Amino acid sequence: MDLILSHNEELRNLPKAPGNNKLVSPYIQKDVVKCFKQEVLECIFKEIGDDVFALLVDESSDVSKKEQMAIVLRYVDEHGLVKERFVGLVHVKDTSSLSLKCSIDSFFSKHKVSMNQLRGQGYDGASNMRGLTNILSQALQRKDQDINEAVQLVEVTKEKLQDLRTNGFEQLLEKVSSFCEKHGIRILKMDEDCFNSRRQKEKITNQHYYEVECFNTVLDMQIQKFGDRFSEASTELLSCMAALHPRDSFSMFDSPKLIRLCEFYPKDFSRTEIIELKDQLEVYHLSVRKDPRFANLNGIADLARVMVETRKYLSYPLLYRLLKLALVLPVATATVERCFSAMKIVKSNLRNRIGEEFLNACVICAVEREALAKVKDEDVLQRFQNMRLRRRKV
Repeated sequence: MDLILSHNEELRNLPKAPGNNKLVSPYIQKDVVKCFKQEVLECIFKEIGDDVFALLVDESSDVSKKEQMAIVLRYVDEHGLVKERFVGLVHVKDTSSLSLKCSIDSFFSKHKVSMNQLRGQGYDGASNMRGLTNILSQALQRKDQDINEAVQLVEVTKEKLQDLRTNGFEQLLEKVSSFCEKHGIRILKMDEDCFNSRRQKEKITNQHYYEVECFNTVLDMQIQKFGDRFSEASTELLSCMAALHPRDSFSMFDSPKLIRLCEFYPKDFSRTEIIELKDQLEVYHLSVRKDPRFANLNGIADLARVMVETRKYLSYPLLYRLLKLALVLPVATATVERCFSAMKIVKSNLRNRIGEEFLNACVICAVEREALAKVKDEDVLQRFQNMRLRRRKV
């Protein structure tokens, strides 16, 4: 090319092509994707505004073995609809609580989001429970989980675990004995002394060793872990939330429970507002029971939507505030899991050298397609032009 230019003055005087005209350039493509990402995030944070939201977090490693933390925000939009929006992947050095906290603080600071708006935090862990708890685990992972159903499942699961500890060993022993007989395996006599090869002969029977030291110990660990995850306070919170449920003409409505629910959020309700809410609740209950538009609602998410549609949220602002606080409470982290599925599609074994910032932009655009569809091309072009000095306008 240099040889041709040296012998052709006309070609030598042609203007050089501006760098931003090379749209196939990886640098330009990355800039364009980043612009779309920023527009999507701006749309999401504008939708949240100064309202409250909950934080859902989970961590996983990608194909290049880098630890990534997915961040999802759960909130109620201006139409009374519950939204769970993926807002970013954050690279973390490790999965310790301190490291995650620092990353979250940095993310909030970067996007100018106030921690004072945060009303709940959800971390993956429901899938760690097994056995009897599998039904509860699967139910809590549903995006449309009913609060009232969640309360009942927690209570039933607690009872089942305790009943299994008390009466389950004999049933388990029968199943094990049946399996051993079928496959010709020698069966231990439960009334004989237990002998452990690691220690000397102990003065306990096989029955005591396998029932008390093995079976009961494992169940006690499960019951303890379950109790930590669903404490009395959290169960009471769910029970109070169930009083908002519109099922069967608001048959579960309970004014004292809703006042108690306010006490879980002292920053959101002053004493004066709680007194005012007591008066609002009675009028609200009579109003919605007589209004046919509130009949046959499936849950509190439907209730919030219809309150906005009928503009009753303006008549009962304190009740609607309480309803939003109940809705943003994270029950499951299924949305975060879907984000990791998208990440594995974007960053595959054949594309394992994608940078963190470019990966983050691609995954946000891939997951938040609804917000992406609202982005205007003109806004993207303007942002692209303002990113850096361009030799020629696009």
